[in-house]
Amino acid sequence: MLLENLASYLGCGTYVPRHTEEAGAFVIQNFNDIESKLIPFLDKYPLRSNKAKDVARARRVAQIIKEKRHLSQSGLDEIFKIKSGMNTGRQYE
Repeated sequence: MLLENLASYLGCGTYVPRHTEEAGAFVIQNFNDIESKLIPFLDKYPLRSNKAKDVARARRVAQIIKEKRHLSQSGLDEIFKIKSGMNTGRQYE
């Protein structure tokens, strides 16, 4: 499966199947892996779909975390606002 191969290629993350849908999720729990492996991969091989907008938003969230702004209420509020525009929320753009 594609997402399992991606996890193997990047050397991080796991594929989590969803029993109620055909698609599953690619999950990376280690922030350092997101910053050092996933983001550079997506820079080299950018998505060419609506999901690219979610990637841009995820980069903004990663920057907030890297700057440790997520430790304040205003940083968390900013993350929640960004998240609300991702996935199903982006359909209203």
